[in-house]
Parts: sequence; structure tokens; C-alpha cells
Amino acid sequence: HYRVTYDSDTWDLIAEVLLDSPTTVNELNRAQVVDDVFALMRSEKMNYSFGFKILRFLRYETNYHVWRPAISGYSFLRNRFRHQPEVQATFDSFILSYMEVVINVIGFETQPLESVTDSLLRQEVLHFACTLGHSDCENDSEKKFNNMMSDHRYWVDPRIRRHVYEMGIRRGGHDEFEFLLNRFRASNIANDQLEMLRGLASTRIPELLTRYLEMTLDKVVRHHDKVTAFNYALLGNKANANTVLSFVKNNIDAIRKAYTEDSPVTPVHTALTNLASYLDEDALEEYEGWLRSTQSNTAQFTRAISAINSARNNMAWGIANADMILLAARDGATTVIISSVLLIAMSLIAMIA
Repeated sequence: HYRVTYDSDTWDLIAEVLLDSPTTVNELNRAQVVDDVFALMRSEKMNYSFGFKILRFLRYETNYHVWRPAISGYSFLRNRFRHQPEVQATFDSFILSYMEVVINVIGFETQPLESVTDSLLRQEVLHFACTLGHSDCENDSEKKFNNMMSDHRYWVDPRIRRHVYEMGIRRGGHDEFEFLLNRFRASNIANDQLEMLRGLASTRIPELLTRYLEMTLDKVVRHHDKVTAFNYALLGNKANANTVLSFVKNNIDAIRKAYTEDSPVTPVHTALTNLASYLDEDALEEYEGWLRSTQSNTAQFTRAISAINSARNNMAWGIANADMILLAARDGATTVIISSVLLIAMSLIAMIA
């Protein structure tokens, strides 16, 4: 795979075509443009104002192959604002404004004869929309989860269970957690077990999250799913990281044993390095102090310290670039709105004439 870039005039032409007549460009080529633009912005080979201008067409995009790199690119940026809640909320609102069309097109219900890519699009888009706080997505998911709890005959399609499980647990309490935990224990379907683990990890209650993490030390969670389940706990909610840090400090020896420290895929390394990305500065100081005072002779020490340094660099980058990126995002969104108004006005004039 290689990146493609052009001079600014060519990029302007590409942006114009994608906005005015996107279907004249093959969907895979549109996806490649999205992937390249985010990569070029990350590598500072394209400024964000120009990049977001090119990506304006996403407001009307409804193709899975195109939205997949878009979600990945937006996620990379919003993660840099993880510890700036107001900045992240503003950026999330911008992203959601670009997702309204695709959400309305795919809807919240699966269709009997829909294509595989439509199913994948709905799963990816609705999961991301719920993560960003899309109220209709959150409410619909919670309603489905509650229906599932109250009526054992109520069936949630596997293609939308991910965000349904997550929102049911995130907005619920002990009863919802126990309900899904019992379903998890009774299930023998590997994919659904993973989705339920992801859902259980979304609890906002520290006591329940600790119980969930303790499951990874037992056989109830399959060996090859343990570090994945650990990572789900970090993804579940912003506030989860401190609970995960306490769990690691209190159970590090058990983690090394249960996760199999010397496994070729280095699951303990993965767990300890991923943790750093989700901690704020106070928690990073606590984590680093614990590592230096108790873990300096362990196999994971160097990588964990490196992850802490990377986390600090990412936070610093987010703080330094937040205003610039938000301004670029607003300018891109405003340009699309103005273009749409002009198109409508021109259409009305043509009709009158």
C-alpha cells in the first residue's frame, strides 16, 4: 500500500468532484482518498483546513468502504482530545453532523435482504454514533436492551448487538449487568460472547467493572480473549481507566499468570502499554511511580514506560492543536452548508424561470 498526494489544484478538483458528483468516483477510490487524506494530515504533509475541505463529501456519503477509513481517521483525532472533554465534545458534534445522512439512510433496523456491506455499515456507523453520544442511537439501543430483558422472546439481530449491549449496560445498573453476565455464561457462540464482554465492559459502576476484570483471571473468559476483554474495559467509558489501573496494581501477579506472560503475542505487554493511553496526567504519574518502584525488573517495564511517554506526547499534541483542528472542522462544515444553500437557491431560481 502506498499514499497518493497531488498538488493543491488537483486536490481542489478532486474535492469538487467528490462533493458535487461522488458516484462518478468508484467507492474504493473514494475510500482511498479518505484514507490518504487522514494519513497526510497526521504526517503534516497536508494541513487540516485543506484536508477537511476535501472530506466535505462525507456529509452525504453512505458507502461502507468509505466510512470505514473515515471512522478510523476521526477516531485517531478524537482520541488525542480524550483528556479535553469540552474539545472532544465539540469535535464529536462536528463528526455527528457529517453522519446524519448515513444514519438516516441505514436506519436502526436490519432489513431481510440487505447486503453484507449494508449490515457492516450499520454496525460500524451506529456503534460509532452511540460512542459519540447520538441521542437517537443511544435511546433506540437502550430500548432494545430493555425489551430483551423484559421479554425472553424478544430477539436482537446479531448485526446490531454490539451497540445494543453497550448502551444497555452503560445506561443501566446492577440488574442489567447481571442479566447480560448470565447470558454470557450461558452462551457457547464465540462471536456473541465477545460482543457481550464488550458490553459488560461498558458499565459505569467501578465495583461491576472490577468484577468484570476479575473474570479475565478465571476460565470464564477464554484464554485468547483475556487481553481483548481487558482492552474493552478501557474502551467502555472514559472514567474506567482509573479502575483498570487499580486492578492492575492489585493483581499484577495474577494477570501475568492468567494472561500467560511469556506467550508469543505478549498479552501482558499489550495490557500494560494500552493502559497508559487512557490515563490522565495524575494517573500517569501514579502509574509511572508504581512501575518504577515495583516493576523495574520486569519484562514489561521498558515498554510500559515508553507507552507513558507516548501518552504524554499525544496529550501535548492534542492541547497544542485543538483550536486549529476545531477551526478547520468548523470551516469545512460551514462550506458544505453554504454550498447546499446555494444549490437549493439555484434550483428554485431555475424552477421559477
